[in-house]
Amino acid sequence: MAETLTLEQVLSRLAREGELYERLPEGRVRCYACGHRCLILPGQKGICKVRWNEDGRLMVPTGYVAALQLDPIEKKPFFHAYPGARALSFGMLGCDLHCSYCFRGDTPVLTPTGAVAIKAVFDEASEAIVTPDGEIRFPQGVQVITASGAVRRGTKAFSHAYRGPLSVIQPMYLPAIRCTPDHRWLATTDPGGGGVEDVRAADLTPNHFLLVPKPSFGGEGIILDVTDLLKHVTPTFAIPRSLSEQETRGIMEASERGESSRAIGARLGRDPSYIRHVRSKVRRGRWVYEKTHGIMIEEERVRFPNERRPGIPRFLPLDKTFARLLGFYCAEGSVIRSKNRPNSLDLVFSFGHSEEAARKEIKHSLQLLFGVHP
Repeated sequence: MAETLTLEQVLSRLAREGELYERLPEGRVRCYACGHRCLILPGQKGICKVRWNEDGRLMVPTGYVAALQLDPIEKKPFFHAYPGARALSFGMLGCDLHCSYCFRGDTPVLTPTGAVAIKAVFDEASEAIVTPDGEIRFPQGVQVITASGAVRRGTKAFSHAYRGPLSVIQPMYLPAIRCTPDHRWLATTDPGGGGVEDVRAADLTPNHFLLVPKPSFGGEGIILDVTDLLKHVTPTFAIPRSLSEQETRGIMEASERGESSRAIGARLGRDPSYIRHVRSKVRRGRWVYEKTHGIMIEEERVRFPNERRPGIPRFLPLDKTFARLLGFYCAEGSVIRSKNRPNSLDLVFSFGHSEEAARKEIKHSLQLLFGVHP
């Protein structure tokens, strides 16, 4: 079974020894990556939380980009730059700034129990200090996951007033994003991804496609354990019976009145021994029309009772093929109940006549991942 890694463990693998630092006595190092000039003891981290002292060496991020943005040069603290030019900025995780405020109140922060809006954290805190330009509150019992992947206690939540217009960008299948009208977005009107340009938020239209950064982490892949994902699923299966519930109820009522199995069987066109068999099962609670059961494991494959063997693989790699299949399902997939088999569900992908390539890709993916032949 694949190892579950925290964000902090992933980032520890995406690191190498840095160059902008000085080795000091007792295994300490002085980092010169920013103006803080952090003095870092062995095993400790700098203010940015992504540079740390490992056995007297300064380890720094490498091999990934967490943010990429093309902005007007006027937004940057640059001097003697050509007016009207663009500045390409990129960054990794971690931050050495101590901003008094950065985000809207509905911006979510990650906690061990899920994403929570900053405003919700702020509103739940009762102790407060009012400042000339806002308010500071002190939440209790709040933990957040930092950029390094570690869990830390949230001690303060800030609120400041802002006056000015906002643009609301609603990408398909993604949460709405609020920003200033002149914020630049990498966008195109070409579905194929050509002709990318930076567009002001106020100038975006429903005809634009946004370029969304896709993080890519090296290292070990993700393996999904199907039994773990479906351990809480206990479907109910219909059990076919030759007698209806009303007929079975009639047999038991007639038996209570003292009628013989021969008389009951003659009325229903059944053998007396069959009537006695039904009556025995009903009294023992084994004559049911539905049954609930969890998942079954057979030779590293899983299936539900009454499902055709061999089932599907227990472990599935979350690779590019599986990720694309999930994307197709979100866009074009649905699940419907089978008309001919009451215990079965049909997985359906809907495509137009011009989407033959997509249909073939899905067919191949289902065969490759699950061993099914649609």
